[in-house]
Amino acid sequence: MTEKDPFELWKKAFLIGLGATAVTMEKVQELANELVERGEMSQNDAKHFSEDLKNRAMKEKEQFESKVKETVDSYMKATVKNLGLVSRDEWESLKKEVSSMKGSGSKAKSASKN
Repeated sequence: MTEKDPFELWKKAFLIGLGATAVTMEKVQELANELVERGEMSQNDAKHFSEDLKNRAMKEKEQFESKVKETVDSYMKATVKNLGLVSRDEWESLKKEVSSMKGSGSKAKSASKN
């Protein structure tokens, strides 16, 4: 990880999680097939078993992605604040204020001319 790419760690963690999910799904399917072959599980039970685990894995993946997004967003907001930059919301608010001041100023000028 370098200073030029502060999100490299998050990117790697995400890819590791994604790869682990894919490998896990493959292993779950292999286990289910093996149990069916040995007669310890019916084909229908194996299907439900693997679907249930896939659904759990997808939920965990979504939770992981959400946590990463929250962490990155938090980090970015802190960085913007520490650098003394304005956020997009602050910028938009300032633009509206300036526009409203411009409008008020031109109305005041035309009222004083009358």
